Amino acid sequence: MKAKSCKNFIIHTGILALQFLICGSVYISQIFHLYNFYSVNTAIIIALRWNYLAQAFGMLIFIMLFLTVPKLAGNRISFSLLMAVSTVVLIISLLSNNSIISVVLTITYNVIIGLSSGYCLTMLTAHISKRNLGIAFGIAYAFGSVGTYLISLLDKGGFLQSRNVIIVYVLINVIILFILYYSKDIPSAVSEKSLTGAKTVIYSREKLQFYFLIILLLILVNTISSLGGSYQVSVLDNAKANIPFSRAFYAVGLTCAGLISRKSRKYLALTTFASLSYPVVSVILAGDAAVATILLTVSYIFLGFVSVYRSLSAMDIAAENNSLLAYACSGLMLSRIVEASST
Repeated sequence: MKAKSCKNFIIHTGILALQFLICGSVYISQIFHLYNFYSVNTAIIIALRWNYLAQAFGMLIFIMLFLTVPKLAGNRISFSLLMAVSTVVLIISLLSNNSIISVVLTITYNVIIGLSSGYCLTMLTAHISKRNLGIAFGIAYAFGSVGTYLISLLDKGGFLQSRNVIIVYVLINVIILFILYYSKDIPSAVSEKSLTGAKTVIYSREKLQFYFLIILLLILVNTISSLGGSYQVSVLDNAKANIPFSRAFYAVGLTCAGLISRKSRKYLALTTFASLSYPVVSVILAGDAAVATILLTVSYIFLGFVSVYRSLSAMDIAAENNSLLAYACSGLMLSRIVEASST
């Protein structure tokens, strides 16, 4: 990588990495906070169903905004204001002693996660070369998963459950805003068209059929992966699972998948499809809490391949033309819907 492209890679991958770090960490902190008001089972249903649906809804909102008002949706100032709002929402959601307020703000924060994820994935797709998209996504997600585990180790392993963790979350958002200053706004097909006089791109029937088949394939991949993962999360009912620890192993699969994608998208697809055999095996083997915890940990390694594949499939298509940039987050959005349905 040349010096300029390397700097560009570090800046935009860094923003996405910190985005994944704070979103994943706050997500777990909110689950712990909901334990104060609801049973473990109810809290997990809120997290795995309603929060995921909220994230998908947030990404859908971003797609619609970028299609209609791209200069506003792709502007760094708009994203900065969103970060400010998210900071206020997460603080109140983690400090509230009211069950209704906590649930409403938890779901609201996950809508914001969807919006901010939509921005970050679109930004990455617009400013990183197509060849490096997979490794950038994998590194960013790996940083987030390992970072969440390292934060959880503080205060004798209870830091994610303490109110002091809010200070860390505010600091992460400040760092994101600092790095954002050195990034660029997301370009739009609208602005390009006005400058170049380019004609609107019309997609052939074959192209649309190809996109439809990609959607069906992603639904199938996500369904198989989600059913296996959701089954293992049942171990949370007896509170013996260390989710941050298990999730840290996500980094192994994410990094490997990112490196493979840089070599060949075909090899990434083959390894992803091969990894889908594990969810089936894990469901068969799971019997007690101890085994389920181990299986959940290993499942995160295989999930790394699925995560890179499902997001990269949409990002690759979006990278073909700026008129498709709005759909860069559609792979992740689709996976959130399937994951919510699997619960």
